[in-house]
This record gives sequence, structure tokens and C-alpha cells, in this order.
Amino acid sequence: MKGFQKLAKHSTKIIGLVVLSVGVLVSIVYKIHPFTVIPKLNADKHLAACMWIMLVGMYLTAFSQEKVEDERVQTIRARALQMVMMLMSATFVAFSLTAITQDMGEFDVVLLLMFPLIYLAMYLAIFHMGLYFDFLWDYDDKKMSFLQNLKKNKKPIIIFQLITWAILILILLLLS
Repeated sequence: MKGFQKLAKHSTKIIGLVVLSVGVLVSIVYKIHPFTVIPKLNADKHLAACMWIMLVGMYLTAFSQEKVEDERVQTIRARALQMVMMLMSATFVAFSLTAITQDMGEFDVVLLLMFPLIYLAMYLAIFHMGLYFDFLWDYDDKKMSFLQNLKKNKKPIIIFQLITWAILILILLLLS
């Protein structure tokens, strides 16, 4: 996936920070003095709406370019995303283990385990598609066609496909 970089412009980061600030401010005001904006929503849904606004602001901020977007920034961003993914996976697994060993009523542990399963499956799929199926992937400064790449990386592609199907079947079994 050489050259794949779809980040918003730097000005979007400023918009994201404003949206995040509004969400935090509204959440703090709501916690100090609860208010109703939409009569059909209860208190929990109002707080969830405030958190949703914060989440949108964080998303816009996180996936916007820096003022100077160079290889150093891209490396730091990739390492940060990798570290967060590892920490979140470990956190979800730890929470689910706690939920399994403790009596937590009707808490659905499978739902908790679905998050790391889904985003690890997405990560593996995107990583391996970029690694083995990208037409722009360079080997010795030569571009390879899909068929040349398939001939050169036959075993990893077959293993990747088997693992992908196993994960998809596992997710379908867990959801049904």
C-alpha cells in the first residue's frame, strides 16, 4: 500500500480540537447541572451524546495531518497506533477475563471480546493485503504485477487466506 495516506488537512485538526473542547465543556456542564436538550432522551443518552461529540473531535484531531507531515511524523503515528492497538487488545482481554471469573450479572463477555477480534482481524487483513497484494510493492526496485507477486509469495498468501477465513467463521459463530 505504498503511497496510501488519506489524512485530512491540518485545518481539520483545528476543527477537531474545537469540537472536542465543546464536547468536554458540555459534558462538564451536564455533570454539574443536568439539563435536557432532547426530551425523548434520558440522562444516560444525553451523556452518551456528549461523549459522541468528544469522540468525533478526537477522531478529527487524530487523523489530520500535522503542519509538517514528514517521515518522522508518519513513523511516530504508526508506532503510536500499534502501541494503542496492543494496549487496547490487552485491556479488552483483561476485562473479559475479569468478567468471566467474577459474577457480573447479565454482562455479555462475548461482546467485549468482539472488539479486539474485529479490529485485529481488520489490521491483519489490511497489513497482509498491503504486503502481498499491493501492485506498487517494490522488490529490488522493480514493480511486480499481481501474478508475479502471487508466484513469489504463494505460501504466505495461502496461509493468509486460510487464517482470514478461520477468523471470519469464528466471528460468525460467535455472533450467532
